[in-house]
Parts: sequence; C-alpha cells; structure tokens
Amino acid sequence: MGEEALIAESNVCQNCKTVLSGKFCHVCGQKNSGTRLTVPVFLEDTLIAITEIDSRLWTTLIGLFKNPGRVALEYIGGARARYIGPAKYFLVIFAIYLGVAAISGAQEAFIEAQTKLEGEIKEEQVEQFLISFTEALRVVLRDYINVIVFLALPILAFLFRWQYFRAKRNYAENLVFIAYTFAQGYFYSALIILVQWPLGNFIMYPRYAALLLTFTYSAHVFYGMRWFVTPFAILLSFIIYFFVQGSIGGAFAFAMLWGWI
Repeated sequence: MGEEALIAESNVCQNCKTVLSGKFCHVCGQKNSGTRLTVPVFLEDTLIAITEIDSRLWTTLIGLFKNPGRVALEYIGGARARYIGPAKYFLVIFAIYLGVAAISGAQEAFIEAQTKLEGEIKEEQVEQFLISFTEALRVVLRDYINVIVFLALPILAFLFRWQYFRAKRNYAENLVFIAYTFAQGYFYSALIILVQWPLGNFIMYPRYAALLLTFTYSAHVFYGMRWFVTPFAILLSFIIYFFVQGSIGGAFAFAMLWGWI
C-alpha cells in the first residue's frame, strides 16, 4: 500500500468507515488512533476502559446504596452516561449472586427448602405425582433459576405499570426501576450469604428482608408514594413477584415432566 493510500485510510474511521473531521468519529465516537495497533495505543485504550468501567461501577453502586429510586429516576430522566445500564447491572450482579450462592451451598439450601414435602399423603397416585413434580422442580431451580428470574422481570414491569398507574411511568421506565432495585437486592443478598457461610445457616429471611426494604424505599421515591400507603402497595408487589416467579417455575417443572425440556 502506497503512502497516499495510507494517508487516505487514516482519515477514515476504521470502526464505521465514516470520513473523519477530527480526532474522534462524529458517528460512533471512536478515537482516530491510526490503522496500526501499537503498544502505546493498546495501553491507552486499556487504561481508559478500566477507568470508565470503574468510575461508572462505583457511581452506580454508591448511588443505588444511597437511593436506588433516585438512580432509576435520574436514568429515565436522561442522566445515563454516569451509570451502568440497568440491564447490564442486573446481569452482572445476578451472576455474582448466583456464583456466591452456588459456591457457598446457599442455592442447594434454598432448593431443599422450596421443594420439601411436609405432611402425610394418603393417595398413592397423588403422592407419586407430587414426588415427581418436586424432583422436576429441584432440577428447574438448580438449572433454570436464571431463566426464571429473567422471564419474570419483563412480566413484573408490565404488572407494576398498572399497579402504580398513578405515577404515569411507562413500561420501559418500570423495567429500569425493577432492574436496578432487584439487582441491588441481590447484591445485598450476596453479602448476607457471605456472612451466613461461616455459620453454616442459609435461612432466607434476612435476604427477603433486604430485598423488601430496598424495594420499599426505592418504590417510595420512584413512584412518589406517601409513606403510609407504601407498605400496602409493596405487600401487593411482593405477592405479585412471588406469584410470577412461582408460576414460571411451576410451568418449567410441568414442561420437564411432559418431556418438553
């Protein structure tokens, strides 16, 4: 390639092929670092990536710790560059939670608690069905809990839109609220599991309490509810939350019994 061709190529964004008029592409934002990757360019790109991720991560974590409802409000209000997107934040935090729960044994304790059969069953056919359904549910909770949670979020956003219709939040705005709030609840749950791990006791009540308190304060801010109304609204929200997740989990268990998955 001749010198003129190299100069011409250096004036074109190598990411989107737009003609450049400065150091940064006005279409995709990529910096014009030339056509060849060099060590200084590599180190500069790495440093910028680490700094940006670290800055946005800490801003998001601290903001959600102080006031998760306010973060959701600022994000839907247009202040999106300072925070990690709600979907990405939820995926990262939920993956961390699942990892901590799996390594510590908290996930197995949860599955055992949710699928424990209690009481005497007199009819043999009913007993066999319940045993088979319980075993299928154990497999579902072990292998598909991430899918269940991900499917529940968009359904909850739709239902919350109508539950909190007076706040006039659209579907996408409710989805942002749910992703940030539940992610923060799972973040606290992971911390609680780390505390419970040395004790060998993974009772769910502290984790439910952390999620409930996070959701209560966040909903109070995001939906602009008065405090005396908030507890009743949140109680209904949690009934909806557990019903949706339970319905999806039960549907997966039935599908497994019928050989669909």
